Amino acid sequence: MSGLGARTKKVTTYGKKKTQIISIHSDISKPIVPSSPLPSHIQIKTKRPVLQTKLSNDISNLPSTPLPPSKINKAKSKIIEDEVQPISVPSSPEIIFKAHKRVNRPGKVVIPRSSISSPPSASAIKTKPKSRKSIPEVVIPTSRKVKPLGELTKQFKEISIEDAPLSAAKDILPIEDSQIALDDLLSACSSATIGQFTNFLEGCQLPEYGSIRKVGEASYSEVFGLVVAEEVEFVLKVIPLLSSMRLDKTDGPMPDCTKMEDVKREIEVTKRMSQVPGGGFVQYIGSYVVEGVYPQQLLEQWDEYKGTEGSASVRPSALSSTQKYCLLLLSHAGTDLETFKFSQTQGWLQAAGVFWQIVSSLARAERWTEFEHRDLHEGQILIHPSKPTHDDDEKNYLNPSASGVQTTIIDFGLSRLTIPVSDHSDSVWTEIPKEVYEGKGAQWDSYRLMRDKVESEKGMEGWKGFNPITNVMWLQYILTYMLNTKLPRQLRQPNRRSSRAIKTYEREERAMNILQQAEKLLGWSIDIDKDKKRKGLRGQVEYGEEDRLKSAKDILDWGVREGWVTIETSFMKTESGF
Repeated sequence: MSGLGARTKKVTTYGKKKTQIISIHSDISKPIVPSSPLPSHIQIKTKRPVLQTKLSNDISNLPSTPLPPSKINKAKSKIIEDEVQPISVPSSPEIIFKAHKRVNRPGKVVIPRSSISSPPSASAIKTKPKSRKSIPEVVIPTSRKVKPLGELTKQFKEISIEDAPLSAAKDILPIEDSQIALDDLLSACSSATIGQFTNFLEGCQLPEYGSIRKVGEASYSEVFGLVVAEEVEFVLKVIPLLSSMRLDKTDGPMPDCTKMEDVKREIEVTKRMSQVPGGGFVQYIGSYVVEGVYPQQLLEQWDEYKGTEGSASVRPSALSSTQKYCLLLLSHAGTDLETFKFSQTQGWLQAAGVFWQIVSSLARAERWTEFEHRDLHEGQILIHPSKPTHDDDEKNYLNPSASGVQTTIIDFGLSRLTIPVSDHSDSVWTEIPKEVYEGKGAQWDSYRLMRDKVESEKGMEGWKGFNPITNVMWLQYILTYMLNTKLPRQLRQPNRRSSRAIKTYEREERAMNILQQAEKLLGWSIDIDKDKKRKGLRGQVEYGEEDRLKSAKDILDWGVREGWVTIETSFMKTESGF
């Protein structure tokens, strides 16, 4: 190309991010004779190379084949055709470029802009609308044929999306129904009057305390502890009530509120369970209804708790100044199982105490009030540690002095029990929300397993009836949870040959074997898909149908037969409470 006097120019494609380099010929006024070693009297006719373009990566810029000039508007195109003398060059094919509509720069070739290029500037816009001519010959091939979507396309065509106008805010509950529910709730509380929230914390209805701090939270409530002598002695559960308040002024998320009839049911159940012979359940002290702004003292404790422990709840300050709350005052019974840390030297002994004490509490509640907890996960069990003693009753895991722990069951929001009413008895229960069955994990597997068992039993009353097998399901869940997440897989051998260290190791080994054996039997008892007989490693039958445990009372009786727990004779003769 150098011998022909050709050169290259940088061509800017306006509206594109890339540039293209094409070869063009300069206007030549004088003949150019190529240098050659042949004599000068010998003339050689050299063909001029056909004009070539360097294609862009964007295939939409240029057609795949030259187009006949008849189909292009000659007024808006430039035909490049040069002749060079004395070299005889045949007429080159016509190369037609579509001139840019808004740039008039002679001497440069402008490649037409693709359909995705940026819009022209405001200065280049004319009043007369411009027509865009397409090139019908350009066809972009595809690797496969596009098939119609069939039924899915039809379904999408039937869907219509419309902007619904914002309707006026509606009351959550009718005013009349809300007032009736409020009166029923006040009849179950310790006081029939509604007090101001800010004044209640300083009033005489609460026991004397030094300070208050947040100790936990639930799905529908915040839990604060009343501190006495640097120890939490009482628990104040703050439950926002769902009433006839309006939500038309709320823009962000709101804390969850509870129906007043559900709160009344929780108060009645908590009162009833605090009277179970032998204890094991949280003690009810009082309940009150208040209204007004959330106290600043509690909000500061809420912020501090979120900063240290984290929180999944919405800050209570989002509630209105007319919001009503139910305050439930309970005894404090320790740390929940989820955050409790077992001892490194006597952890198995403590776990055995937790398990058998829960079994005993549920067994007594089954007999006394036909009780099912139905939500007994690791957050519903409180543990208060104590110093274990080595006495004659050290093999009885129901004795807190032997195991080193005292266990308490709390939160009866989903529980079922029978309450005596004048000359008859009524079953009190709460329907489990359907979204609970959609959760993932061992805890939610327990809800689904409980549902399948209760709803599949023919001749039973369903959720209203007494189904103590649900207590076995939750006991199996708690036991598996402790074995998998709270306890070491293997025991540590004693470092020294002292009688005390050896005795502690033997107690730990015994507790470990008991809990592992209990996990097998409970797992087999609740698994309805297994065979009726469980076989061991060598094919021998370990458990038969007669060994199946169907209630917490059955588990306790099994522990008594094995010599793992000792119960008083008076408990075996306990009469029902209705």
